Amino acid sequence: MTEGAGIDFKVRAGTPGDARGAAKVQLEGWRSAYREIFPVEVLAQADETAATIKWQKRLAAGDGRFAHVAVVGSEVIGVIAGGPPRDVSTPGDAEVYSLYVFSWWRGRGVGESLMSAAFSALAAQGRKRVSLWALTEAEGAQRFYRRLDGIEQGKADRPALAGLMRSSTLFRWDDAAASVEAWRVRRLAVEIRHAELEDAAGIARVQIDTWRDAYRRIMPPRLLEEMNDIRIAAFWAQVIADAHGRSFCFVASVAERVVGFASGGPRQQASEQGRGEVYALYVLPGFQGRGIGRRLVVTSFERMLELGMTEGRIWTLRENAPARGFYQRIGGTQTENGYNDIGGIRYPEVAFDWPDLRQWKETR
Repeated sequence: MTEGAGIDFKVRAGTPGDARGAAKVQLEGWRSAYREIFPVEVLAQADETAATIKWQKRLAAGDGRFAHVAVVGSEVIGVIAGGPPRDVSTPGDAEVYSLYVFSWWRGRGVGESLMSAAFSALAAQGRKRVSLWALTEAEGAQRFYRRLDGIEQGKADRPALAGLMRSSTLFRWDDAAASVEAWRVRRLAVEIRHAELEDAAGIARVQIDTWRDAYRRIMPPRLLEEMNDIRIAAFWAQVIADAHGRSFCFVASVAERVVGFASGGPRQQASEQGRGEVYALYVLPGFQGRGIGRRLVVTSFERMLELGMTEGRIWTLRENAPARGFYQRIGGTQTENGYNDIGGIRYPEVAFDWPDLRQWKETR
């Protein structure tokens, strides 16, 4: 069993009886992830009955095919399927044909659990090298496969929805068993605790690596390249030293390594004592999608409630679509607009609000 925000999911081998559930997950995945890639009418015309028939064939055993589903009770919330490489342009012993997770379950480790199950099964069969094609424009999928150490091997125009051609990126893994072990090591118990002065350097490294990954298409390369470990660590050392009373700073650590952090306190632009704000929240790219960011938010909001703050807020850059999606998934409502001056450039920002942290805590 795997924990998912208070609800357990499990991963098991898929069967033809899972076909309708898999079809629902696939169609929702298309419509949530591809709405800016394919015409609306193409997505709207996708037929659940036709998709179910295709999944019945894909989930049937034989011919080197493999399939696993993630389920909560009897509901399918994620699916992975594949088999032998479908053409000579795809190298390896196996190809992942499809991987989909309901949008409201993304970021909770479901996708990685499905990849681990599939790769473990392939390794047990002696199939070592695995490949998959992902739409180049699907940035969320691209980040996910890079986080799982997928090696980008090239791009090509390939058939996508309704016969439309789109650029796809080929990812490969050269050793399925070794990949599963690397992912397992990274999933070692994550500790959320108050930051200490000795964590300042680790926090600085998290911020720098996260900015360079998340903002590489948003900020000038020079600005990201010139981020200075010593200067940023000194800043966070001061934040940690001042984190008492109504402010806080938490870190997420794995085997004593800082892999994420959150800092916050009273809302910076309001005088009301009952309003709190998370000033900064970052998780290393290689540890994203494992629920760490969610746990840091939960811990921060619980601390706000202890300090008498019943409303929460987090600002993020407007162009940071993954962050916006994450805050929406954990119950935030986009409210105000603003600007953040970074390196002499004004970047539009949006605020996400949680107007009643007590109610949010009871229902999350």
